[in-house]
Amino acid sequence: MKKLFKKDNNKGFTLMEMIIVIAIIAILIALVAPNLISYLNTATDTKVAGNAKTCYTSANAWVAQLKIDGKSSPDDKTMLTITAKTTADDIKAKVADEDAAKALIGSLQNATWGTTETCYIHFNQDGVCDAVKYVSDKAEGYYPTTAEKDATISWPK
Repeated sequence: MKKLFKKDNNKGFTLMEMIIVIAIIAILIALVAPNLISYLNTATDTKVAGNAKTCYTSANAWVAQLKIDGKSSPDDKTMLTITAKTTADDIKAKVADEDAAKALIGSLQNATWGTTETCYIHFNQDGVCDAVKYVSDKAEGYYPTTAEKDATISWPK
């Protein structure tokens, strides 16, 4: 009769079972975390390199349009600095043409700008964009990739 009315209090997990589960989860996190961090860094580098290429392509398309319109393109003394806050007026000071400045800003809107990202566009003696340095708070990228080591370009730090 006592067995019939005995209450079974074996609900839940024991302390030992909980410790084992937590240890297994900690081991899995320790194995996965380095790969996850590596993937995040690779994604950031890829984004920066893609934005550098977008800036390079946009700048060269912009120079080509200037030549078609019969306007002068930047000379080799020009390095444009573009950020998310750059306006056409900021660029107009270097290229002396408001429409051209607006066109460049418009074409660069294809890049995904963050608040701390900056694009430096370097022009060669023919007025063609020959290199771009794209800097974010986590990485920097160059297009073409040899531009980083080009001794003729003095990149801002």
